[in-house]
Amino acid sequence: MDRVSRAYGTKVILKDISISYYYGAKIGVIGENGAGKSSLFKIFAGIDKDYTGETKLLPGYSMGYLDQQNNNGLVATCIFDEMFLCQRSFDGEMI
Repeated sequence: MDRVSRAYGTKVILKDISISYYYGAKIGVIGENGAGKSSLFKIFAGIDKDYTGETKLLPGYSMGYLDQQNNNGLVATCIFDEMFLCQRSFDGEMI
């Protein structure tokens, strides 16, 4: 991810964000509501394409994303449950 920016109308959520990471990395982001955490991960996962800047994913790799609003019928009571359910949702592969 290189110099990525995202705005909703005139409200800039992300500005010139550059991030690189290794395969198998576990990434967490902490911030206030509306700070752009979900937007950042949707860009990572290729769900949100309405941004400026550049993102690259090496050929043969994929990114998993568990939406905080729709967990496809999975029920979890805490973040650890969410992580476990997410891991098992992608054909048993750790993400």
